[in-house]
Formats: sequence, structure tokens, C-alpha cells
Amino acid sequence: MPEGFGILLSCMLGIAPPEVQRPKQQPSVPVQRPKAMTEPEDPDPPAEEAPALEEPATPAPEEPAVSSSDRAAEKAEFAELLGPLADDEPPAPVEPVEVEDRPPQPRPAPIDIVREGVTIAVGVGATLCGHDWCDPYRGGLGGQLELGLRVRRFMPHVSVDGGGGSDDRSTLEDQLQIPHGSLASARTSFFGVGAGMSLFFRLVGRFDPYVTARLGYTRTRSRFVNRGGRRFAETVARGSVRLGGGFDVFIGSFLSLGPRFDVTVGFAGEVCVEQFDAGPSKECFDTRNLENEVRIYARDLPLPIFVGAQIRVVIPVRLRAR
Repeated sequence: MPEGFGILLSCMLGIAPPEVQRPKQQPSVPVQRPKAMTEPEDPDPPAEEAPALEEPATPAPEEPAVSSSDRAAEKAEFAELLGPLADDEPPAPVEPVEVEDRPPQPRPAPIDIVREGVTIAVGVGATLCGHDWCDPYRGGLGGQLELGLRVRRFMPHVSVDGGGGSDDRSTLEDQLQIPHGSLASARTSFFGVGAGMSLFFRLVGRFDPYVTARLGYTRTRSRFVNRGGRRFAETVARGSVRLGGGFDVFIGSFLSLGPRFDVTVGFAGEVCVEQFDAGPSKECFDTRNLENEVRIYARDLPLPIFVGAQIRVVIPVRLRAR
């Protein structure tokens, strides 16, 4: 019967209700705090203290059992890896290898370069031309031959050069002020000769740079033929100073090869116009009076240029001990 229903029935019947027995409350366990945070102790401690609860001990994890076969396999693997180091026998001593004492191999002797003596140089390259006179000229091939006698840095020499190429007919017709299509062919040629001096900058080594100058004669001639077969020529003949330079590289004791550049500057001279058919005729004009006679300026006359490579041979006059 419920407790509340029994009390109500006892009151109706005049019977004192029985005492309600309530379960005894467990004493509370005091909260333990750090000493610095604890509250002042109560002078009347509780009569009974609850026993401290012990935490169950956590069992240590058990190591997996290793079978004897696994241990034997591990020992066999380590024995295989460390087998050479685990041998009881010491390694056999290494016998020293006898090395023969050989003398050092001598380096190949440098080339005994001969610079002094009679020199013969042959050059081949492109013949160009500057100034307005050469506007129709389209370039061509050229060459030169030089004979010299070199003594240390200086080499007096004599040389001859020449070359030529075709002209653009349309440009030449404009210069001559004749109708287009009047010319059947046109060509320009160059020739020069003289004597000069070359100066070399080095006396040792394969590399042999130099500069050169020559005083002489130069001639530039333009030949053209019209549609009727008549031949004409314009010739510029002048004194000249030929300036140049380059460098040789010795590829043998007496043989060198290298590039070369020359330009020929004319002075004085004359300009001649020739006709070879129907009664040959020739008329010449001094370069000092060109502006007054034929309305040509001296500064517009040809300026021959040579750019090429040459090979030089030295014939020694005497051999010196080095």
C-alpha cells in the first residue's frame, strides 16, 4: 500500500500513524582542493569520514608471444646479413701491388715557329667598292699576291691585287642618263699594284697580328655594251694609298692562315671615256677639273675594298737557335 494512502486511513480511524522510516543519508565526501584554495577548517569536523575510493589498477598490456620458429628465423636473417663480419677467421692480408717507377711522359714539343725570312702571301676574298661611282656595282671576287722580306717586326713588300663583278644595268642607265633597256651587259673590274711596309705586333706565339700600308697605282674600269653591240668603257686611273690589316695564325712552322682587310684610297689621276667601235676614240679628264668639265665630283670616284683570307708561307733566310 502506498505510504500516503496508509497515513490518510489511520487519521480517519483515529490511529496514530506509524513513523515513516526514511533511509539514512550517507555522509558527503569532502572535496579535496589544493591547500592554497581550501577554505578554513570547520572546528567541528564530521563524525565519520567516507573511505577514499581506490581506482582499479589497469593491467599492463601483455606482450605478444613470440614463437621459437620466429626467433630462429630472425637469427638466421641477422646471421646472413652479418655473416662476413661474424667469421672467426681474420680476412686474408692484401698483398701490396708493386708499381713500376716510370718517368713522366714528356709533353709534345711546341712548334718551332719561323717568322723571319722571305714571305709569300696569297689572298682570296670579296672585292667591294664604295662611293657613288660604284652604285651599279654588285660585288664580286678578288685576290692579291704579296712578296715580302720580314726582319723581326718589319716587312717591306710589293703586292698586286685585282678582281671585279657585274653591274646592275638599270642603275648604270640612270647614271648615264640613257633609256632603260639600252645596255646588254655591264661589268666593273679593279687592279692595283705598289710597294709598302707591314708592321707585326708580336714576335712569339701562334697569333701574329699586323697592319700594312702601300703606295702605288689603282685602276677601276667599267665596261658596258649597248643593244647595238657597241662597246664603251670608263676608266679611273689614280695614284693610291692602300691601308689594311689582319692577323695570321700559324698552323705550322712556316705556314700561317688568317683574315685580311684592305681599302684603297686614290689621289690625283684622270678619268677617261673610251669607244671601241665605229672609229675608236678616247677622251680623258684630269681629276682636278672634273667638276667643271663633266660635272663629276672627285669625292664620288671609286674606293676599292678587299675582304678575305690569306695564306702566308715563310722561307727562312737563316734559322736561329731558340
